[in-house]
Amino acid sequence: MKFIYEEVKKDEQLTLDDVKEDQFFICADGYLCQKIDENAYNTIADEEGNPSCRNLDCDYNMPINRILPCVEKIEF
Repeated sequence: MKFIYEEVKKDEQLTLDDVKEDQFFICADGYLCQKIDENAYNTIADEEGNPSCRNLDCDYNMPINRILPCVEKIEF
């Protein structure tokens, strides 16, 4: 697969509200996640890179560790 990214600005205090819908991010627990809507996300992998698939509801101001660049297209 080839991921094509857009550029991301680095913010000091990040929350789920800073993440665009469908964008990947790292949650406070270190999981790779993808935002579904303003109050929900799916986990994709745990902090060690092992596959993880959970659907979680949360508050839009939930703190996160970082936002990954937007994936505009995935080629496979």
